[in-house]
Amino acid sequence: MNEALVKRFLNLSVVLRLVSAVLLIWALSKHKYDYYTILRWVVSATSVYCGTIANKMKNSIWVAMFAPVAILFNPIIPIGLSRNTWSKIDVACAIFLLVSIKFVNEPSVTP
Repeated sequence: MNEALVKRFLNLSVVLRLVSAVLLIWALSKHKYDYYTILRWVVSATSVYCGTIANKMKNSIWVAMFAPVAILFNPIIPIGLSRNTWSKIDVACAIFLLVSIKFVNEPSVTP
């Protein structure tokens, strides 16, 4: 496998987005409230981190797309929506996070 490809996909932001996407899709089934609290922390932190990377890349469009996700999933002031609405948001955000892997990447660090 190409070493550059491995480095691109084995960085913190990619792993966080993959984990967040899986957690968002898994959230479509019923869980205890604690699961959704953890989900909020993970997705919000991932969005803030990736938004910061997009900002360093001077890509304001991606910053503007990560910001609402971070706000929507913030664990400090939870936004109360119906289960049906959250299901749609979860799927949309999972797709968004997966697509963002192609466009927002941490700068490669070479020793």
